[in-house]
Amino acid sequence: MALTVIWTYFSPAIPQTLGQLLPRGLGVSGPWESYYLHHERGLGTVGYNHAHVAAMVLLQGALLMMLRPAKANTWVLLGIVVACFLSGARAGLVGALLFMLLESLRMPLRSTLLILLAGVAGLLAAPYLQDQLDSLVARQATILQAGNTENLAGRGEIWQTYLRNLMADPVRLLLGSGLGSGIANNGSNAHMMVLQVLYETGLAGLTVMVMLFWKLMTRLYALRSRRAGIGLNVLIGLWATTFATETLYPNSAFGSFLPLLALAMVVALTPEAPASGFSASRFQPPIVERRK
Repeated sequence: MALTVIWTYFSPAIPQTLGQLLPRGLGVSGPWESYYLHHERGLGTVGYNHAHVAAMVLLQGALLMMLRPAKANTWVLLGIVVACFLSGARAGLVGALLFMLLESLRMPLRSTLLILLAGVAGLLAAPYLQDQLDSLVARQATILQAGNTENLAGRGEIWQTYLRNLMADPVRLLLGSGLGSGIANNGSNAHMMVLQVLYETGLAGLTVMVMLFWKLMTRLYALRSRRAGIGLNVLIGLWATTFATETLYPNSAFGSFLPLLALAMVVALTPEAPASGFSASRFQPPIVERRK
């Protein structure tokens, strides 16, 4: 998946090839039509939305790490960060970097050094890829200027519209307008999960959602296992992305993401097998003394 993200950033071959197979026309394909008509770079074969691609890269990388908790996952972390960077999703890159930082706290020194060396190698290779990466680097660098409204790609106006509509109707603030009403009433999604949840489900829905994730995260923290630790770290990374997307809220762009997230949380909550491996004595039937 990471390789297709890299490939589609530097070449339009995959979208053009798949475009011959995917259905055409908005009435049939919906937003997927933009995948092969406009060739937005770095989408891989994952989806038509940059934020969705970055979230899937982060989640599937974390799931792979959960399935091999005893092995070194340095290359997985590097793949996550590189693919999220090339996807063009700024919030996704923030989530990936936060996840890598949290995971590096439990990694051995050798893995940390490998990540640092890879970063240095990337800086050295940057001049040779300057023509292709200039615009992407400039876009991702705006993360450091998050307070500048010019870098929000119109989100500032969208947030103001949602806030005005919420304040104008106290009942909507309490109970919401219903699932799917955000884009129907305002012309677009909120591009911020808290606002989206407040508008469509009100304070009641937001309270339930926060309680659900708080319970899940405290449960993962209490398990103290390697899988649970990865699960907790990826949830923290995904929550970091919600300031500019609706990552953990059901909408059409993230439809396939939420079931995979549920599966990953099941894996994270599953107790790990003992490190000692198989022990035949554990499965032997109890010895019953014969009566004399």
